[in-house]
Amino acid sequence: EYVRLSAALIPERTLTDIDKDIQRTSTNPEIQQSEAVKKMRRLLIAFAARNPTIGYCQSMNFVACMLLLHLDEEPAFWVLCALVEHLLPEAFYEATMLGVRTEKRVLDGVLQEKLPGVWRHLEDREINLETVVYNWLLCLYVNTLPLEATLRVWDVLFNEGPKILIRVAVGLFFLHKQELLMVDDDADVFMVLKHPFGSGGALDAKGPRAEPVPSADDLMAACFSK
Repeated sequence: EYVRLSAALIPERTLTDIDKDIQRTSTNPEIQQSEAVKKMRRLLIAFAARNPTIGYCQSMNFVACMLLLHLDEEPAFWVLCALVEHLLPEAFYEATMLGVRTEKRVLDGVLQEKLPGVWRHLEDREINLETVVYNWLLCLYVNTLPLEATLRVWDVLFNEGPKILIRVAVGLFFLHKQELLMVDDDADVFMVLKHPFGSGGALDAKGPRAEPVPSADDLMAACFSK
């Protein structure tokens, strides 16, 4: 079935969106190789053909790429289907973004309870967290956390379900609470939380770099103790 779906005709606009996003998935030369790009394109076409209600949602390219780093093409496709169709909250990637907006509201409530000082500081300055938080959730942290931390989060996601997505968000706010108490606007928050480990995401080109601060262990501890 995968071969049939990957060769299916999908709406031209969907195909254009897929092709555009694939080109900006990663700065890693290995991922930019033609064969890797072809696999990602086929996988996303197959998903859009199987799920026409969703089609393609921006950020699914990061999830597909991460799966292809660890699985062959067809198994990666079926895992993506399992993620979107069964594991993640309903309507997570649909055009209404109902699922991810609901998760954002849940996060707001948890932050008010667990980090009231940070929450009040951000609220008083009318800082909008949607851009950062939606990116975290829709990409499943792939373009936010280093590879080791991303894999740790995904391990929990597959074993315990999507509640880890909110746990990680709260953990990141906790680990950076001192910096967040000093921000004054949306741009400041973006600078703190876009790459909260001080480095690129899991798919970025690898080069000499210092150990990320905080570490994956720090993040997991924050997720499950706060």
